[in-house]
Amino acid sequence: MSQADTQDVNAIYQELVKGVGREKVTEANARQLIDLAERDKHTVLAEELREWAMGCGGAVTQAPGSGAGGREG
Repeated sequence: MSQADTQDVNAIYQELVKGVGREKVTEANARQLIDLAERDKHTVLAEELREWAMGCGGAVTQAPGSGAGGREG
């Protein structure tokens, strides 16, 4: 993976932590995003990404009270 790809995944991950950027999750980056969420102990985000990757979770969302810093609005 190129450095640019790594930076893109990190930028997407930071958006997901804030509760936005779900539309940027792809099959190509989902595994890396899961790994980052697990590393940082964002267990809800990691589980949602796993569900999305399995095709049964739809869009990745932040659960209320997960500490993601609020809602988009």
